[in-house]
Amino acid sequence: MLRSIILALAILAWPLAVPAGAQEREEDVHDVVRRAAALKKAPVVFDEALRGKKVVLPADLPNDYETIRIALQVFAIELVEDEVAGKPIIKAYLQRTLPTVVFEHAPIFDEDDPLPEANRVITVVYRVRHCDANQIHAAIRGIMTRDPRRCGNIIYFQGSETLLITDFTSTVRSYLAVARALDRPPERPSPPPTPKGEPRPPAEKPGRDEKRDDRRDGKRAEREGARADAIPRAFDVYVPEAFLSKHREFEALVELGSTAEGWPVAKDGRKAYMFGRIDERSPLKTVLGLQEGDIILSVNGHPVTGENGRELHERLRGEKRFEVLIDRQGLLILVPYVVR
Repeated sequence: MLRSIILALAILAWPLAVPAGAQEREEDVHDVVRRAAALKKAPVVFDEALRGKKVVLPADLPNDYETIRIALQVFAIELVEDEVAGKPIIKAYLQRTLPTVVFEHAPIFDEDDPLPEANRVITVVYRVRHCDANQIHAAIRGIMTRDPRRCGNIIYFQGSETLLITDFTSTVRSYLAVARALDRPPERPSPPPTPKGEPRPPAEKPGRDEKRDDRRDGKRAEREGARADAIPRAFDVYVPEAFLSKHREFEALVELGSTAEGWPVAKDGRKAYMFGRIDERSPLKTVLGLQEGDIILSVNGHPVTGENGRELHERLRGEKRFEVLIDRQGLLILVPYVVR
């Protein structure tokens, strides 16, 4: 890729570097492209818009495929490398027609796979881990619309937080760099510094119900309480009594859960439950304030696995306060829900 950048700069600066009177030659673009394709030992397919088009090139332009390809970009002509039935083929297009071309044989790569060096159209699957996938989609889409060489698209699959990016290999690399720069975990707030010479006051541990039927869950709750001082605590979220009464039965909770998509996940070596898409009018969003991508770790110290819903329902029946531990984009938040 660095070689391509150097060649592009050299060709764009050619008028400044070539002395006055240096020889140039006018050629039919078909002849130039066929000469480049011969270096790759590949047949050529021409865009109809190139019929009769002439280009003026320096007489001493090196007879090198990459040099010719980049020189033609100055005239808005793109050479696309492809394969048909396993054999290489070169397709020559006028850049303004690229958005209307359907590339049916674009190979698909995962984001960590090595990408081909050839100037061909590829598709890369990128899975968003920390950021809002819709924001990354919008950012890359904005860059795409300004690219005169654009020949692909970016597609966002809601719920799976996955992006499909299709374009030239070099262009996809730059889009992946943008995605990775934006898709970073949020920085955790640093604790205030302790004044020199003053001991740090002991952290207060929130009270927990000491009467646990299950000793294992009791120990987990103690661990959660012991580190709660390091977890940002949200303001109390007040839940109407009528809302709790409406969803008191387990079947009503199942119906509430149907307003969103979610699945069990593994987080830090233990099971948890992650929300994907949440309906805009779902009480999970409008009343409880949950967001797409939230990972529910525990409720009142009891682990949430996505498979123990009925057990949790029995344990928490009659409670008026629910402390929910949420992993939101990599940041742990303890959200207290208070029924009143």
